[in-house]
Amino acid sequence: MKWIRRNKDNQNLTNLNLDLNFTNPMLASLTKVVKTSASKKKKEEKQQDVFYWSEGSIAVGRVGDTNVSSFKKIKTNAITVGADKFTKNNGIRGLAFRFGKNDIDVGSAGSNLDTNTYNLTHYSSSPIEDDTKFIDTVIGVGVLNSDILSVLDGERVTADRKGRQIYGTIKLKDEIKKNNLILIPSGQIDLGYTLLDGYQESGNTAMKFKKQGIRSRNARLSIAAVDELKNEKYKIRKHGKLEYKANLNRSSNIKYSYVSDATSGEFDTKLNSGALHNLNGELGIDIILPDSFSIFLIYERNQALGTGHTDKIHLAIGYLPNRKTNYAFKLVGSENLGSEFKISKNINDFEIDFKLNNQDVLKPNTFDEATINLKKIF
Repeated sequence: MKWIRRNKDNQNLTNLNLDLNFTNPMLASLTKVVKTSASKKKKEEKQQDVFYWSEGSIAVGRVGDTNVSSFKKIKTNAITVGADKFTKNNGIRGLAFRFGKNDIDVGSAGSNLDTNTYNLTHYSSSPIEDDTKFIDTVIGVGVLNSDILSVLDGERVTADRKGRQIYGTIKLKDEIKKNNLILIPSGQIDLGYTLLDGYQESGNTAMKFKKQGIRSRNARLSIAAVDELKNEKYKIRKHGKLEYKANLNRSSNIKYSYVSDATSGEFDTKLNSGALHNLNGELGIDIILPDSFSIFLIYERNQALGTGHTDKIHLAIGYLPNRKTNYAFKLVGSENLGSEFKISKNINDFEIDFKLNNQDVLKPNTFDEATINLKKIF
């Protein structure tokens, strides 16, 4: 959302084009009247064009040990794809899907936690006063699949664990503009809940763990700055941010027992995660190129005071479509009347077609053939 908001003035997009193609001459003449009467309305709906984007991120870091846990080395790779559009009040609304791979080494004995994460997130940004003050909201759900390796006194035990999560964010921010410089103060609250399934390890010293609920609650205050340099060929925006984060909910209880020793009973341990006070900073650059392509690169440092840190690099590529999209509907045949529905998109001399064919127009919910084509126009 930060990227889109910084570059909202560049989204001068053509509206999606609608074509209804009929083989019947009378119906073909009728569609000309329909398209002419709709042309004015299409110009007014220009803000409904869709913006497609993708992002890849790499994060590495280290979290120090505590009285109940060993130090952890963290590495995360993730890819996110999304689509959004401007709303009528100059806001933003969209959906994003993220797949991530997390590799965490625990201690020095060889223990390891590998987790694949899948997240679907809905986000929006709406102005609350003119075009400078905004309220941002995020709500999402996720699934986690973990492979666990624990090494204790040379013994290796393994397990699989699954989890589900729900999370949300609300953020208030203001944009203070002075020439080419924009200052953005903001306040933010993050809430989340993760439920991890119970699981049982396999091995000589295996343990059995019950379900575990993890709550998160953060409060943030930040100041960001954006500076722009542009010419006829490109635009470059330099930006940075300094943020204070208070991690207000940092503990979770884990209940477990030994599989081979039922007499030892059940243990209940309180785990503390992270630090109460955190400082986060980032430096980045946006490059807006011709033909609607844009790139941004961000370096981010998250410092948990007295505990550890994480370094992140974000690389994102955005595409603002400025080619026509054609929706075509065709009636064919004489005795047996059939139909064909086609969506055609031209992107930088690549044409993508999707077709649905129906041999009996009286059965509109039945399709006999579906095809997708990709071709290059030289």
